[in-house]
Amino acid sequence: MDKLTRQYVELTEVDRALAQTREQLERYPALLARLEKQVEQAGAAIAEAEAELERARRDRRQAEKEVETLRERISKYLLQQTQVKTNKEYEAITHEIEATRTRIDEWETRGLEYLELEDQAAERKRGSEAEVVRLREELGRERERIEGLMAEKREAVARLEEEKRQRLAALAPDEAEDYELLNNRNPGSAAVAVQQGHCGGCNWALVPHTQQQVRQGTEPVRCEHCRRFLYEPA
Repeated sequence: MDKLTRQYVELTEVDRALAQTREQLERYPALLARLEKQVEQAGAAIAEAEAELERARRDRRQAEKEVETLRERISKYLLQQTQVKTNKEYEAITHEIEATRTRIDEWETRGLEYLELEDQAAERKRGSEAEVVRLREELGRERERIEGLMAEKREAVARLEEEKRQRLAALAPDEAEDYELLNNRNPGSAAVAVQQGHCGGCNWALVPHTQQQVRQGTEPVRCEHCRRFLYEPA
């Protein structure tokens, strides 16, 4: 491999590492955002459970109020029974008492159902609160870990950028310009290995003469199709 092609290959390796490191840096905020979303969803579950709990409490209190009202009505009916003068009136009041007791049973059953809903909502709320605590702790640990990784990656980017600057400075201006034009079009793959007679970048089938030039390695050779620099793999 000639010197210039080797310089292009080494530059490509630096740019490939740069592209990979920058891609990793871009992914980290998304990882944190997903965890933050989970915390937000768990918080919403708490609010939903609280709303269900309040509805169940309100409905249970209403059921208890209805039962109290109906019991007072029965007390009035019983008092009226002591004041009636005919069996017909007595039986009519008895019928009302029985109907009212049936309604009491219905409201008491509803009250028990609402109480069960209260318990279930309270349990969901406790579970969601515990989940929020767990997720927040996990988010804190993950944020610390990712921020450390991001700092490392930023340092790596700075080192790679400096290495690239030095390698470009070692080239003639036109050679550096050729490389940068290619790298801008094909980040991290301005120089590619020939693979089974094809360009390792665009997979173009190389003519035999081009393959021979690459094998000889006396000067830079470019793909006829994508114009990437070619080299013989080790």
